[in-house]
Amino acid sequence: MSRSGIIVAVNNDENAPIFEVANYCLVGDVFVLLVMVLPVVSCALAWRALLAYGLHPRAIRRSVGSVG
Repeated sequence: MSRSGIIVAVNNDENAPIFEVANYCLVGDVFVLLVMVLPVVSCALAWRALLAYGLHPRAIRRSVGSVG
């Protein structure tokens, strides 16, 4: 983990040792938190992919003929 850019720790115990080295700490059940966090991460990755290809969602929407 020493070479990791970002460390996200999930644990039920708010005093877990991993929280001392993690950049982001989530206290709770991993399966409950995944259901809440996964859509947000998925959306962020989609935006990142679009921007990496030089595409902007507004430009894509206009190119398919939508109004707006």
